[in-house]
Parts: sequence; structure tokens; C-alpha cells
Amino acid sequence: MNVANPRKGISRSQVVVVLCLEFFVLAFAREVRAQSGFFGGSNPVSITTSSLGAGKVGQAYSDVLTAAGGVSPYLWSISVGSLPPGLTMSIVGSITGTPTAAGTWNFTVKVTDSTAQTSTKALSITVNLPPLAITTEFLPPATLGSSYFQNLGASGGRPPYTWSLVSGKLPAGLVLSSGGLISGTPTLVTTANFTVQVSADIASQSASKVLSITVNAAPIYRYGQHFRGALRS
Repeated sequence: MNVANPRKGISRSQVVVVLCLEFFVLAFAREVRAQSGFFGGSNPVSITTSSLGAGKVGQAYSDVLTAAGGVSPYLWSISVGSLPPGLTMSIVGSITGTPTAAGTWNFTVKVTDSTAQTSTKALSITVNLPPLAITTEFLPPATLGSSYFQNLGASGGRPPYTWSLVSGKLPAGLVLSSGGLISGTPTLVTTANFTVQVSADIASQSASKVLSITVNAAPIYRYGQHFRGALRS
């Protein structure tokens, strides 16, 4: 029996073979698209991180790079430039550490997917100085007629620090140096309230705090007092 198609000249068995081949080719193409993104089935790998957070000198830092498209897992690296001192980046895109210097660092990150597709992006991290602050909470009392020495403390900003008295007065006989040392010999029993200010190397940075010093009278010792106390004990 003649089974040929009179119009096309193709037998029914040939048609079946062609249809089967088309089915397997389409199925294979779908699988390839799902696995590797070939034939335009998925987007190429790209870095989706648009910016990185700022850090502070001496404070722990953490941020994570992200990507999309391609085929995960992704491997990350620095292709141009470097991270701020104290920071490192893992192969999974995690940036961690404790910055040790202030400034802005520009660098280029590179991501590679499991099919060797790559993408790069220029990014930067700015590391700021911690805010300037006076760390001295209180000053010990002084004694009338006795030498007094006390250093003021500060943190943050960029040393060297410069100290000044911006309001009030120190007890008579005491002075404040630009290096933050209060020294001298008190000449009057009193409690003095005053405001000190510290400025960092960057002129725009300063901090102030109200402090006080109490000057007590010198203790009066009577003849034999210490001896009698020793006998009572």
C-alpha cells in the first residue's frame, strides 16, 4: 500500500521521525537553558550591589556583595585596587574586618559563576574617623598648698589634640596646658566649675565638657595624734 504524501513526497514514517527529532531537540534545549543559560534562556551573571556601607576606624565592619543571573554558586575576587587596610573579602563576597585608617578606597570586584561567566563592577568604601569625644568623666580633688597634676583624656578624631578653657575658671594656682595637663599648686579652698574644649588635627572637629575641681583644706595634725591612734588600735 502506498503511504507516501502525494503533495510533499514524504512518507508517514519520515514524518514521525522528524517529529520525534524536534521533540528531543526542544527538550534538550529547555534543559540546557535551565542548567546553563545558553540559547538566551537566562540573564548573564551581573553584580547587583550598587554601593557599600561606610566604616569607622577601629570599629568592626561587615557587608556582603550580591549578584544575579548566570549559574550559582558565585566566586568573588578583587580585580583592580584594594580594600581599606584591615578589611578582607572572602570568595563568597563577604567583606569583613576592622578598618585601621581613614579615607576612601576605590576598587573593582569580579564575580565568576559556575559556567565561567564573569562580571565586574567598580565600588568604593569610605572609612571615617570616630567622633571626637572627651573621655575624662571627673577630676580628683586637690589639696590646698599641694602640687596637683591631672591629664585630660580624649578619643576619636585625628590626634594631636589641642585643649583650651572656654568658660569658667580653674581654681587659683592651677593652669591648663594645650596638651591637656592641669597642673599647679592650689592657693584657695574652693570648688571651681569650668568647660574645657578639645580640638583634633582636623580643625572642624571639637568637643567640650563641663568639669569641676574641688580644693580641700590641708589636714591639720596635732602633736601626738598619730601615736594615740596607734595605741587605740
